[in-house]
Amino acid sequence: MEKHEQRELEILIAIRNHPKTPIDEFCKIFDCSWPEYREVMSDLYDDGLFIISSHEIIAGLNRLELTGNGKRRESELLLERSTNLSKLISRPAPQNSAGFYQDKLVGNPGF
Repeated sequence: MEKHEQRELEILIAIRNHPKTPIDEFCKIFDCSWPEYREVMSDLYDDGLFIISSHEIIAGLNRLELTGNGKRRESELLLERSTNLSKLISRPAPQNSAGFYQDKLVGNPGF
């Protein structure tokens, strides 16, 4: 998964997991990395993956909400990441590292 897609996924998950966070506080979720995420956030908005809606409790306070397309994109990115991790996990370990583990940790209890 490339960096842009990783940031897309992180933003979409943040929107889903923080439904009551006001827009002006949303950037705090990403702390000092916000400048790197701002451009991706703009792209996601332009693509219609989330909308700005009114907060239910406090009138005039806006929040972010995923659209149907945003939820689908999040699912696609999660599936891609899951597939990539499965491929990585199913690869056989390099011979040297497997041998090191077996010799040092299993074969020598005094390690």
